[in-house]
Amino acid sequence: MQIGADFTWYPALGYHTEHPLVQNNLKYELMNILFNLAALYSQLAVASNRGTTEGLKTAASWFSQAAGVLTHMKNEVLPELRMANPPDDMDEATLESLTQLLLAQSQEYFWLKAVMDGYKDASIAKLAAHVSDLYNLAGEAAIRSSAVSSAWIHHMSAKHHHFAAAAQYRAACDCLEKRKYGEEVARLIDAVACVNDGLRESKGGYLNKAVVEDLQGLKKRVEEDLKRAEKDNDVIYLRELLIFQPCQRLVADIRFLQRLYPRNLSSRSSTEPTWPWLESPRRWLSHTSFSGTTPSLGPPSSTSSFHLLSMLPCPSMKNDVIGLSTTISLQNSKP
Repeated sequence: MQIGADFTWYPALGYHTEHPLVQNNLKYELMNILFNLAALYSQLAVASNRGTTEGLKTAASWFSQAAGVLTHMKNEVLPELRMANPPDDMDEATLESLTQLLLAQSQEYFWLKAVMDGYKDASIAKLAAHVSDLYNLAGEAAIRSSAVSSAWIHHMSAKHHHFAAAAQYRAACDCLEKRKYGEEVARLIDAVACVNDGLRESKGGYLNKAVVEDLQGLKKRVEEDLKRAEKDNDVIYLRELLIFQPCQRLVADIRFLQRLYPRNLSSRSSTEPTWPWLESPRRWLSHTSFSGTTPSLGPPSSTSSFHLLSMLPCPSMKNDVIGLSTTISLQNSKP
């Protein structure tokens, strides 16, 4: 919808974040406003007190609302945008990836709440499996996006394998309680395979240190239980092992993506974690047909525009089995 006013925004994701996009399109302005509403909701999620079960429930709700805003953008606003080439960070694949990522983090909080509340292993296993599926969906959509970097795909893949292993571990604990010793061993074997798949994503330094440490801690725990379970089953129970399919992998050629979208990570400090974030957030410059001052939304920076969206990591939260590490949040800031 053209109204005689140009709207100028910088992309938040992709490899053209320093080049503003100017459009005489009211739907384009609406897309950007909704994009930043989702950022606000996710920021509220990170600001919630996640040290309590009620705080986790509140944070999960905020992440779900952020995902709902992005879903509305994809299903209702994007089809009416009527742009031959929509921004890379607002195409269908990118919005789908971000939506599934936010839903995964929401479900991850419910998983942690269940752990803190002492739910049964079978219930926690089902929640972990759902988290794994959501991270997988986010990664598959990210592969189709031209804006999501390979580092993000590594992160989503690692989290997918991480929670697949956690689901199998909890299911194995349930099998032990129900005296299904052969199935317990089979599930622990598959959990080790999933953890190893997750650790492979750490090559290249893409993953945050907390994610790698969580995977290593889970691997140690699972291998210890597997050694005990195999010994008990071989000597005492003699139960037949079940055969499980290997945990689902993201169908992605990361090296191909790196050739298409090179990213120089070597310029970062050696002490700076390399987790997925929006390094160059979406910024609103001006409405050329209107006048007024830009609102203040965060710490000052070096330019006259303000950043509306950035992804920042949250502190790591851990429990006895698997940690809640490196939550991606959308956070408002002013350049």
